[in-house]
Amino acid sequence: MRRVILLGKPNAGKSTLFNVLTGRNQAIISPAAGTTRDVNYMSVRCGTCVFQLADLPGIGESTDVLKQMAGSKAKEELPTADLCILLFDIAGIDSDDRSLIDLSRRSSFPVIYCINKADTPGPENDITDFFRLGIQNPVVISCKTMRGIAELRSRICREIQPDAQAQTGSSASPAIRLAIIGRPNAGKSSLLNRLTGKDRALVSDIPGTTRDAVIDTCTFGEKLIRITDTAGIRRKSREKDKIESYSIGKAISAVTSNDVSILLIDAGEGLTEQDKKITSIAVTRGKGIVIAVNKWDLIKDIKWADYMDRMRFLFPHVKVPIIAVSCKTGKNIRSVLESVCKVAAGQKHSFGTPEINKIFRDALRKTPPKRAGGRPLKIYYAVQTSNAPCTIKVYINSMNKLYPAYEKYLLNTIRKHFVSDGAALHLTFSPKDDARGKHHGKISTEVNART
Repeated sequence: MRRVILLGKPNAGKSTLFNVLTGRNQAIISPAAGTTRDVNYMSVRCGTCVFQLADLPGIGESTDVLKQMAGSKAKEELPTADLCILLFDIAGIDSDDRSLIDLSRRSSFPVIYCINKADTPGPENDITDFFRLGIQNPVVISCKTMRGIAELRSRICREIQPDAQAQTGSSASPAIRLAIIGRPNAGKSSLLNRLTGKDRALVSDIPGTTRDAVIDTCTFGEKLIRITDTAGIRRKSREKDKIESYSIGKAISAVTSNDVSILLIDAGEGLTEQDKKITSIAVTRGKGIVIAVNKWDLIKDIKWADYMDRMRFLFPHVKVPIIAVSCKTGKNIRSVLESVCKVAAGQKHSFGTPEINKIFRDALRKTPPKRAGGRPLKIYYAVQTSNAPCTIKVYINSMNKLYPAYEKYLLNTIRKHFVSDGAALHLTFSPKDDARGKHHGKISTEVNART
C-alpha cells in the first residue's frame, strides 16, 4: 500500500488534517505545540485510491528532550514515503518551515505543498511569501471549514498510482486485535517495539511519553496480530492536563475495540489497585486478558513462584495467564504471543447446546442447590447466545432462588470446560418466561480461569 506522510513543524495542523482525511478522531489535537510524539498510521480510501496516511510528529528547533526525540523519529519515516504533504501555517513562514522545504527538496518523493488554517477570507490569507520560496501550486486549505480538502484529496490520488492489492483486498484470516495497557512507565512502548521488531514507538524514562494510541502489526506463526500501544492509565487525581486525560480516554477506548489486552506490570512495583481497576475495564467489557510482568531481569531477591503466590493473593478472582518478561532482553516474549493467540481463540469458543445442558445437569447432580423454604432452584435449559465473549443464557424457575454462592459454583463449573485461561465468560440467568419477553434477567461477568 502506498504511504502518504504529513510533514510540518509543530502545531501546523497535521493531526487535525489527519483526522479530516481519515474521517476518524484518531489523533489527539491540542493547541500546544509538540502534542504528537509517535507516528500515527491509518488506511484511507478515496474513490478507487487507497493509501496509508502517516501523521508525523512536528520537526523543528527545540530544547525539549521529548520534542527532539519525536522530531528525530519523524525524520526516520521519510525514506518510507511515496508522497509527502508538507503543511504550513498560513500565518507565516519561519526558519523551521525553510528547513523543511530544503529537506523535502533533497528527498526522492513527490511533494504537495499545503497551506493550512485559511479559515476566513481576507488579507490575512496572503500567500505571497510562500511563492517567494519557490513553492509551486500550493493547496490552500482549512480543516475547520473544509476549504480545499476536496482539491487536496484529488491531488493525492493523482500523485499516487492505485494500489491493486489494496483494491482487491486480502483473503487472509482476520487479525487478532491486541491492546497493550498499564500504568505509566511500565514499558508498554518497549513491548510494542519488541513485538514488531522495530523502533516503532518513542521510548523514554519520562512517565506519560506516549499520548496517541500507536498501532502496528506483527505475525506469529500464521497469525496476524494488530497491536495498539496505549497511553499509561493513572488515577484521575494524578492526571496532569487535558492532553493526558484525553490520552487515557483513548487508551480505555482501545481496550473496548480490541479482542485481547496485555496488562503490563512493572515487576519492581508489583500489582497495584490501579492495575486491578485497569483489568476490570477489560473484564467488564468482555475482553481477554494476559498479564505480563515486565523488568523481571532486574528482580534478584525473589523467586518467580513466590512472586506468583503474591499476585494470586492480591488478585484472587481474576486468574489469567501471568508471564514474567523482559522487554529489554526479549525474555518470554514468545510465551506472551502464544498466550495472546490462545486467549483470542478462547474468546470465540462455541459450546453445543447438548454439551452445555449436560454440564449443568452434572453440576446439579453433584451439588444440588440449597432449599430455603418452598421449591428449590430449577434449571430448565441453557444455550450459548454469542461468542467473543462467550455468553451463555440459563433459564431458571425464579431469580429469587438463585443465591450468589450457587451462581458462583455454576460459573466455576463452566470454567472447567472452557478452552482458555484469560478469555471472557458471561453467564446470564433469566426466568423461563423471559423467553417470551415477560421478565428481565441479570448478568454475571467474570474472566474465565481454570483452577
